[in-house]
Amino acid sequence: MEYDTFEEILEEIEEKIDELEEAQWRLARLEASFKGYEASSKKAFMDAGMSAVKADTEMRADGRERMDERLGEWPVGAWERNYATVQEQSIFVEKLKRKIKVLEMRFEALRSMKADARRVV
Repeated sequence: MEYDTFEEILEEIEEKIDELEEAQWRLARLEASFKGYEASSKKAFMDAGMSAVKADTEMRADGRERMDERLGEWPVGAWERNYATVQEQSIFVEKLKRKIKVLEMRFEALRSMKADARRVV
């Protein structure tokens, strides 16, 4: 997208910052939920008599006991789904940060171009 004015770039930066804040709050909620899921799952396995190490392994392997012969792959377990959701949101947050950085560079490029145009006249 081309920007003709500083205001257009600044508006886009403000929108991305708002989007980033919302994405970071979502990430925080997902991480908290995931950590709660991990803790409660591990505790349940430990309450059933497993060691902490075995409980951790069981929690991460939950739902992946055997390969799905029809698909030729391992089924996705609950831990993996939750972990992937947190990671996807984290990637989204990082992508927004990079977009903001690019917009800041465009702002500086436009500022520099306008300053050069004033000197030429």
